[in-house]
Amino acid sequence: MHFIQREAQNFSKHVPPCVFLAVAFVFSIFVAQLPAQPDRGYIMQTVPYPVYATPEQANYNLKFGRMIARINGGVQFEFNDNIGLGLQERQSDLSIGPTLDFGFMIPYSREHILQLDLGIGYRWYLNHPAVSSLSLAPRSRVDYRGYAGNVQFNLHDAFQIQSDPVQRPEVFGAPEKVMRFRRFNNTIGAIAEWRPVRRLGITFGYDYAIDRSMTGQFKDLDYDGHTFSLGAFYTASSKLVLGLNNSYSMTIYRQNIQNDGWAYTIGPVISYQLTRFISLDAAAGYTTSQFDQTGTIGDTSGFSSITFQTGLRHRVNSRTTQSLRVGRALGVGYGSNYTETWGFQYNLNTRVHRAVSLNTMFSYSHFRASRGDSGDAYQLYFGTGYQLTKRWNVGIGYSYSCKTSDLGRDYEQNRLTLDFRRQF
Repeated sequence: MHFIQREAQNFSKHVPPCVFLAVAFVFSIFVAQLPAQPDRGYIMQTVPYPVYATPEQANYNLKFGRMIARINGGVQFEFNDNIGLGLQERQSDLSIGPTLDFGFMIPYSREHILQLDLGIGYRWYLNHPAVSSLSLAPRSRVDYRGYAGNVQFNLHDAFQIQSDPVQRPEVFGAPEKVMRFRRFNNTIGAIAEWRPVRRLGITFGYDYAIDRSMTGQFKDLDYDGHTFSLGAFYTASSKLVLGLNNSYSMTIYRQNIQNDGWAYTIGPVISYQLTRFISLDAAAGYTTSQFDQTGTIGDTSGFSSITFQTGLRHRVNSRTTQSLRVGRALGVGYGSNYTETWGFQYNLNTRVHRAVSLNTMFSYSHFRASRGDSGDAYQLYFGTGYQLTKRWNVGIGYSYSCKTSDLGRDYEQNRLTLDFRRQF
């Protein structure tokens, strides 16, 4: 009861009256991340967990009545020459990470589908066993999609364990602290789409997010988040979709160190199929973010400016695809109210032979904390995979991460990985 009363008080404290008249919108059908959200997921990271992507239906290889399923297992060996992201106190280690990926899809009818995709594993560090931990793959999720009359709805729960401090350029501390960076992220919510006419859609929804430290470190970053959504999109043609994007989100910290705050964004979105092989997704908006003085960090700044995100995908031929993404986003801060990030990412994936694939990624981001640090972060990844048999695959990868900081919190990190995967 006390928890409910506290959340109700926080809710009424952060929601201005106008929000009850026009609750915010998230255009998540066409754009993966919204600029107002405290998330820089549009920048792919070279996390220790093998790259995980939501599987297509063709990748489900098992069938039990109506249900189709898949099971994949493997083990990854990784050498990391700087697990604590130290400038001079570099500590290297070799880790072993067995993983199991499984999922299922149950079509109860043409209108109702339940889907689960989960990647779970454990990573042992040989020289630093105290930091060994459970891992959950990014984009692990449960989805239920269905119809109620002419309203299409989606109930979802997405979760992961964020175990790589490289994903948070504003995070700093002694190497012994940084290497214990382990956070559990969970977002549960619903989104509904109502089409009063064939070309026009109205979308609304709500998401509740929690972010918790799994160790004794960085607990001052634990927070609850609420995001409300409302908006519209218009299908102009078979190639072009236009929409209006609004979003309102609140961040409420569990400890009185970081400042609670809210962010609101409004702006257009577009999804356009330029050619048969090239597609464009873009979102832009004006973002306003304000913070209460509920913490002890002493940051009184707010944010009001343009945020955006643009993605271009190109299928070069049957063997090669490439993608480009550029954006400016607003994220939660550490010792500050927020971190502003400009990001650029390029991916190239190609199959040079029936059994050999190559994957490359380069990303650059410039980050600026509202109080304190600013700098640049670079990441480079190169990997190759070889299909040994129909069910066995082996891969090797190399990644380089580098950060330069105005406050001297620089680091460099090299990783080398060897993966063995089997499809059951």
